[in-house]
Amino acid sequence: MELDTRSVTSEPSSPFKSPGEEKMEVTSELSSSDWQSRDSGFFERGIKTMLSIRKSRRSLKKEKGKEDSGTWNAKRLLQTLRSYEENKPTICNSMEKVGEICEPIEAKPLSVMEINELIQKRQLLQAFASIKLMEDETISEWDSEKYRDNPQELVRKSKDVDLLYNSITNAIKSIVEETLEDPNLQHTMLTSMVTLIALEEAAHSSTDSAARPGSDLLGRPRKWREQWREAVNESARKRVLKAPMASREEETSWLHLHLHFLQEHLKEDLLKIKSSVKKCYPEEYQVCDTYVGAFHNAIASHLQELSQGPLDFHELYTLLNWVANTYHR
Repeated sequence: MELDTRSVTSEPSSPFKSPGEEKMEVTSELSSSDWQSRDSGFFERGIKTMLSIRKSRRSLKKEKGKEDSGTWNAKRLLQTLRSYEENKPTICNSMEKVGEICEPIEAKPLSVMEINELIQKRQLLQAFASIKLMEDETISEWDSEKYRDNPQELVRKSKDVDLLYNSITNAIKSIVEETLEDPNLQHTMLTSMVTLIALEEAAHSSTDSAARPGSDLLGRPRKWREQWREAVNESARKRVLKAPMASREEETSWLHLHLHFLQEHLKEDLLKIKSSVKKCYPEEYQVCDTYVGAFHNAIASHLQELSQGPLDFHELYTLLNWVANTYHR
């Protein structure tokens, strides 16, 4: 079954209007998302290749103070983080002044365990600053051939950086999933996450993957905005599957009731996205369009699975009627 819809109608209650008189429309131009993946293996071979490349270039001396094309100096990172703090009104204005990033930012050397603890506490800006310091230090030591006689140490440090960045990626996915699950939406958490994504994009903006053959661990873009979009799709899929569905044996009108619950949950989620979630993001994220597209794909997939089940004539009519007259409306 293939669905093609351009709008979704929501009917929130109001003390002045009946539910049938109030409507919320979220219009979306559905577009396919680019799915990104990477191979995280082959640490040993990658590091050995890096060392070989650096050795062949050791005769090329760098000018003092000049940055490597694949790194973003730690001091610049700290300055940018502080700039974000000093210019909070500008940031908040772009997000319709919803929430402030109250998280204190400290770019200082920390152990892997300490950074991981920050991530668990959702102090992601602090964690990112410390990971970036660790990454810059490792790259600087690599450039100075410190690990020429001890490549295993470079492997260990590179793995630490990679694993910590991956932990932040998982935290971003959890935050997105909790956005619709948690009735008490934390605006500061979402705005902090958006700031984090912007900082990472700036920190790795000059990285050229082709300039570091064999390395997929240090100094590379983490593509957290794409991870965010993927998390939105997964969140919509889980929300659709959470609509209650009784068995045919338990309830003869099981399909009618399931579609009713699905409709109500969809209305609630889209209303929350439009009224609360949208203003935590810059306009460039196209939050409403992204969520509506994700829900549309999730519902289309779910209804296709239902249609392939053993439905009788009455149940098939109920399904088609809901798609044509309720969902499309």
